[in-house]
Amino acid sequence: MGLLDALARTPVDEPSAPASMLFYDRESFHVEHHPRKRVNHWKSWLENRLFGVVALGYARPGEPESELVKRIDQFAGCAVNRALTSADYNFDFRVGDVVIECKRFESSESISKQRSPNEAAHMLAQMLEQSEDAATPWERLVLLIFADVVTTWNFDRSLESTLESQEVPETAMPEGTAPELLGRYEKARENTVKEFGLLRSEDLARAIHSTAENVSLVASKWRRKGEVFAVNYGGKPGYLAFQFDPVTGRPKPVIARIIKVFPPNTDGWRLALWLASANQRLSNRRPVDLLDKNPEKVIEAARMENEVELF
Repeated sequence: MGLLDALARTPVDEPSAPASMLFYDRESFHVEHHPRKRVNHWKSWLENRLFGVVALGYARPGEPESELVKRIDQFAGCAVNRALTSADYNFDFRVGDVVIECKRFESSESISKQRSPNEAAHMLAQMLEQSEDAATPWERLVLLIFADVVTTWNFDRSLESTLESQEVPETAMPEGTAPELLGRYEKARENTVKEFGLLRSEDLARAIHSTAENVSLVASKWRRKGEVFAVNYGGKPGYLAFQFDPVTGRPKPVIARIIKVFPPNTDGWRLALWLASANQRLSNRRPVDLLDKNPEKVIEAARMENEVELF
């Protein structure tokens, strides 16, 4: 009998410093609210690699669990991002590796490699057991990465919520633009929002009845795959409602095809205003009015809009 089995069989009172564990796979995000009590519940998840990233943290005195989960999630996102981009993290991932990062007292960090999911699970279980005796367990955060799983994902799943929380890049108007032109541009944006409506991440998750606890996952997934575009509105990503099927709540397939025709990383407002403006190639009709009736004509107009003429 291993440590995990012993922990699972032992009755445990509510710990003085509640712990939460966050489990990430490619499509979902799960919070284990009482990991100390439910070792047997998540043991098989780690052994079978159902999740590629696991993060563990402890609540500070008086800290609501919602804030604890946010803190753990931010730590996980930053740590995985560092693993991807920093030369200081020479992980040298190989199939079978399980990487564990421990962060204590907001500064010191250590990296260890385990050769099996069982060893990694034992380490997490030991930290949970020891937390009751620690004076400041909330100053410790633990990240576990199943290297072969995460490299298959290209790290994208664990960074989706980071993408959604960032401001949408916006191309600045050229210097010296006349004030009246700037005014017309702002008015056009406001009129577009008023006419079609602007959806936030939570609206999109609600529309498709998503059960993900992190409501940003639906929008960020669609945005990352190029199925929808976001505009910067009030400093946060917003999604104009004409991109979505009113019945299913999912992106209209024509939107992805239009995005693909425009140059990569085209400003979301350029796309929005192009779609919402009269177009000579469409007999002065607006592309947005033909998305459902004649999507091929809209795609052809977008293609012509972005053709490069060779001389």
